[in-house]
Amino acid sequence: MEIKNLQIKGFGKLRNTDIEFSNKINVLYGPNESGKSTLHSFIRAMLYGMEKGRGRASKNDGYNRFLPWDGTTFGGSITIESMNKTYTITRDFSKKIDENTCVCKETGELIPTNNENLYKILGNVTPIIYDNTVSIAQLKSVTGKDLAMEVKNYMANYQGLGDNNLDIGRTMQMLKIQKKGFKDGKSKVMGELEKSKVTAESKIDLVSREIEDLENKIRVGNSRLREGASDKAQKYDFRPINMKINIFGIIGIIFLLGSIAFMAMDNNLLVGIFGLILGALALGYDGYLIKGKRIITRKIERNLGNKKDREEKLRWQIKNIQADLDEKNRQLNNLVDELKEIEKTIYMPLNEDIEMNAIDMAMETIMSLSSTFKDRVGIYIKQRAGEIFGEITEGKYTSVIIDGDFSLSIIQDNKIIPIERLSRGTVEQIYFALRMAVGEIFLGDNRFPLIFDDTFGMYDRHRLGQVLKWLYKEDRQVIISTCHLREIEILKELKLPFNTIEL
Repeated sequence: MEIKNLQIKGFGKLRNTDIEFSNKINVLYGPNESGKSTLHSFIRAMLYGMEKGRGRASKNDGYNRFLPWDGTTFGGSITIESMNKTYTITRDFSKKIDENTCVCKETGELIPTNNENLYKILGNVTPIIYDNTVSIAQLKSVTGKDLAMEVKNYMANYQGLGDNNLDIGRTMQMLKIQKKGFKDGKSKVMGELEKSKVTAESKIDLVSREIEDLENKIRVGNSRLREGASDKAQKYDFRPINMKINIFGIIGIIFLLGSIAFMAMDNNLLVGIFGLILGALALGYDGYLIKGKRIITRKIERNLGNKKDREEKLRWQIKNIQADLDEKNRQLNNLVDELKEIEKTIYMPLNEDIEMNAIDMAMETIMSLSSTFKDRVGIYIKQRAGEIFGEITEGKYTSVIIDGDFSLSIIQDNKIIPIERLSRGTVEQIYFALRMAVGEIFLGDNRFPLIFDDTFGMYDRHRLGQVLKWLYKEDRQVIISTCHLREIEILKELKLPFNTIEL
């Protein structure tokens, strides 16, 4: 990719400025406060946009720092060449993002300025990759041991510079969020299952007590039926009454016939009358007994009939109770089966468990692959950074060593020297070599421009010449902002073609 030109309408102190770049080395020269760093920020803003901060943070954010106060249009355009096509991106930061445009010169196609489309045009160079590889500013605020720590931190974080396919941290974070979602889902499901289990156990207890009550009622009913059958089986014996009836009837007849016969023979009239009275009394008592027997018989028959009705009613009640009991037993069986299913579900892996196990396996695999990737990348970075560093130091330092905690050392004359013991300029050159090596990893074949903003201030003249020769040899577009004439002078001395832009 190459940056062809910039058209700045209003950005910080820059107004109505047009700049053309060559496809080789470009030196952007100007004194301090001339707008070199502003132009550096403008390029990034045109490629990736700007976000306006909120609250107190907005006072010092890039948006408010570069916002023109004279009413000039806040923005401009950048023309780039990528994948054999020319694109012009136009932005007005004071308006909504959907009013920005990206036009392909060859096709006239209007391309949406969302990240997905722009990243594709830029060869998948994301803002993170851009800030940590191709765009380099001088480490002005870092000195001594702090600079060594800055380099160490850079190496410790290089694995997070990739896009979505390489951003292990983002992928792991997304997996953790998904796992938490499944974990919360499992907690919800388990809570509902525990609640269902308690409900089922309560229903089982209630139905069991109802079954016990119905069984007791059936036992009492059957007992009453057995007692009724026993009473019904008893025979009512009327023989003593029949015997009395026969005796008193016979006596009465005898007395009556004897008295009549006695009086017919003109015997004692008084005795005959007494006999008649006794015979009549015996027959009357016999009639009383017969009437009492009939009354008792009818009462017994009536009681037996009522008892039969009661037994039929009791049998019907027992039958209904048995039906209720059968229904309750079915309910109990269903509830027991339901409880078993709930307990089975509780103790068996849920779908959420399967998903979480899958996520754990994915995370372990990613970490394993990431570790392998980091090892390979680490080896490449050490080798490539050593090659670059050795080239710009003309073989004085043969290799760069990066240990497990990302502490850096160099080898000189077969001696290991920690970077804390090196000069600031040498440390910055190590930093330069590392960033170039990391850039090769994440840029691949994408020849994205290298943009330096006052990066070489601490380099001596000779080392700066070596760096410029190395950059020219890389055969890619380079934009160097500087407030010194050294870069221009050295490029002329080395007879390297370059383009000068003065602010």
